[in-house]
Amino acid sequence: MTRVLDLDSYRNFDLEECIQDKVEARVVDEAGLFSPISISLVVPVRFEEVKGEEDWGLEERTFNRILREVSQLVDLGYLDELIVIDGTLDPERRPDFRVLQQVVRIAYEEIGLFHDQVEMLHKYKVQGEMARRGYADLFVKVVHQFDRNLQKVLLRYGVSGLVGTFGVPRGKGAALWISVPIASGDVVAFVDADIVNFQKEFVVALTHPILYSWHGEEPTVKFVKAYYDRVTFVEGQGQGIYGGRVCRILARPLLELLAKHGLYPGIDAFKYPLAGEFAIARRVAKQLQFTNDYTIEMAMLTQLYRLVGPEAMAQVSLDVFYHIGQSYPSLIKMAEQIAGYVVRELLGAAIPADTILQDFKEAGERRIQADAQAAKELARRLEDFQLDHILEEDQKHLADYLEILRRLVERRSQLGTQVFPSWTAVERTTRNYVQISRMLRRRAVQSTWARLVEAGYV
Repeated sequence: MTRVLDLDSYRNFDLEECIQDKVEARVVDEAGLFSPISISLVVPVRFEEVKGEEDWGLEERTFNRILREVSQLVDLGYLDELIVIDGTLDPERRPDFRVLQQVVRIAYEEIGLFHDQVEMLHKYKVQGEMARRGYADLFVKVVHQFDRNLQKVLLRYGVSGLVGTFGVPRGKGAALWISVPIASGDVVAFVDADIVNFQKEFVVALTHPILYSWHGEEPTVKFVKAYYDRVTFVEGQGQGIYGGRVCRILARPLLELLAKHGLYPGIDAFKYPLAGEFAIARRVAKQLQFTNDYTIEMAMLTQLYRLVGPEAMAQVSLDVFYHIGQSYPSLIKMAEQIAGYVVRELLGAAIPADTILQDFKEAGERRIQADAQAAKELARRLEDFQLDHILEEDQKHLADYLEILRRLVERRSQLGTQVFPSWTAVERTTRNYVQISRMLRRRAVQSTWARLVEAGYV
């Protein structure tokens, strides 16, 4: 049986060699010509509130670190584009651009290339006018999901009719979906904005297997997903909680069921299926139907399994992630949606409800025991950092998830989720994908220009 490729630790990637590979790599473009391969990084972001630098909390400092690390990849010639997508609304439910104003301020200070580009816009009127009209090639592009200019493009070319809503809806799935035609990279990496210990090497480890395996028009490895030990960071206390319970106790056992019952043999090899950090060949990303709720990561795995097969999928260890946690109610909502997605798959394959519940219970219990040992080993590795892991809490969560599954299989009709049309389908229906992509990129540059004006840089 073909299995997902496990690349082990990100530390196995020699940065200098990877940079040289990037410089030498070529891809056959749409015109049939060999071009240098390019890499885009997409970061969905949303701060709870916008603060002055003197009042920055963990979220702002974390994002500052991400951009500082990204700046080094730019200087080294490895990264070609950064796209930051926000969906913050003000109390009147209108787009709140203050988060993106904060982003361009941080980017201006941390990313030398972007700083120089902004200075050029300020110094030369013709360059500023080009940016205002969306024709400048800025390294950083900041985009608001609810920007009216994006809505106009989607409406004009008939995409809104395919989506079934006006403009870009709220949600991470929507952010990932709209980023595909905006990104210019042959390889597109996605990372969440809550990684407290983010390192530039993470981006390299995610993207390089795709870049390195590229031959002509497409790579052999088409998708790379991160896995790690997730620690929920407690600010200022030198301690954290062994996190990722929804992934460890719900998602991984559910993948076991999908593999065991022959729906997706070998898909249970993924060690952190809910990781928001991954890289994908853009031509493959165009074929994905992104869901717009907490099922996004699981839905991507099953779609990619069908599209490219496990032999074109890989995973890489990023060691330990210190991240900013979520509240328990939001995690329950996440669990319900993820469980509902997998239950639909299992019931659709005529797997009996009792079998689903029993298999999940057994897989969850095995996972809890394995995680207890893993938490002990991680605590020894972290030495001075206090790591809390309470076995009884994991058991309580398993009971909660089992009850969620029981309700779902008894009801047999789960709430549906919004699914976006793939950009390949948009291209086939509208016959205007190239123009849509071009216009969305222009709007992204215009959005960045507007935020720079609001921040007082141009």
